[in-house]
Amino acid sequence: MPLTNLTKGLTVDSEGGSATTNLAQGLAKLFAHVNAGQGSYGDSFNTTSITDNSQGHCTVTIVNDMSSANYSATAGVTKDHDDTSGLRVVNVRAKGATSLDLEIAFVNTEGKHIAIDLESNSNGNLTVHGDLA
Repeated sequence: MPLTNLTKGLTVDSEGGSATTNLAQGLAKLFAHVNAGQGSYGDSFNTTSITDNSQGHCTVTIVNDMSSANYSATAGVTKDHDDTSGLRVVNVRAKGATSLDLEIAFVNTEGKHIAIDLESNSNGNLTVHGDLA
């Protein structure tokens, strides 16, 4: 079926045909590939800016607002090479309908999060699913 004239209520059958899903509900509403240490994007969708607030903390501003802060935000970090110095994580610290705050951290051997800026060979990634306003 060609994807033309999509409407909010359009549903499609699952691969096996036994279930249906609302197409608009299942799409990601935002994604960002970020470098928080430089306050920049590698690529993004439905974002206007990223603000580097302090070491390891940034705010991503949403273009088309979410209907509320009750959406699913998934964040992570990848490295372009093997590194045995420890685990890096990206946490969603706060969510709002118009923006969300991220923390990029190193997790030490005691499990403590220490805010860090991403190195040039690291990539922070963010995806949001939920209802737009």
